[in-house]
Amino acid sequence: SGGQKQRVGIARALVQQPKLLLCDEPIASLDPNSSKVIMDHLKQICETMGITVLVNLHQVEVAAKYSDRIIGLNKGQIVFEGLPKELSNYAIRDIYGSDLGDLLVE
Repeated sequence: SGGQKQRVGIARALVQQPKLLLCDEPIASLDPNSSKVIMDHLKQICETMGITVLVNLHQVEVAAKYSDRIIGLNKGQIVFEGLPKELSNYAIRDIYGSDLGDLLVE
């Protein structure tokens, strides 16, 4: 499954004992449970192994839940940098061009 492939990819990276782990959309195309497992693993790696984990995500709610800091880009420019609790609807509009409510599936 996609989640198993992601875990294998993370394990391969960890074998090299990195100081930084870059994850480009690690939960893209995964079901919600597999996404949670992957994000929990990445958070645990950061907290227990002291490895910095930089994750590229498009899911605002996931980024807010798992991140210590968020950097939001729009057209290659930083339009937000701060704590998850500082991520306002205004910042989300700057990043995506839409309000959070408009981005969520009903």
